[in-house]
Amino acid sequence: GIFQATTILDENYHDNMTEQEGIELCVRAIQEAKRRAPGVGGFSMDVAIINKQGSREISQKEINAILVKNKNYLLQKEREISKQ
Repeated sequence: GIFQATTILDENYHDNMTEQEGIELCVRAIQEAKRRAPGVGGFSMDVAIINKQGSREISQKEINAILVKNKNYLLQKEREISKQ
């Protein structure tokens, strides 16, 4: 799973990302790693922000919303590819 996660991070990270973009990228990278290697990381996902102000955990509700958004995006892309 680490290869898939680092590939997504390498391809999508950019300087000056917003905090939200960083959270979404992190979730996407973990999601892909878990998809490719189901035994990786168990069933849950923990994400935290660490910055100059301190640290905070991202709620499971927010993580789940990002997972749904990612799944919908992937389904749309699959439909577009199948139409070609």
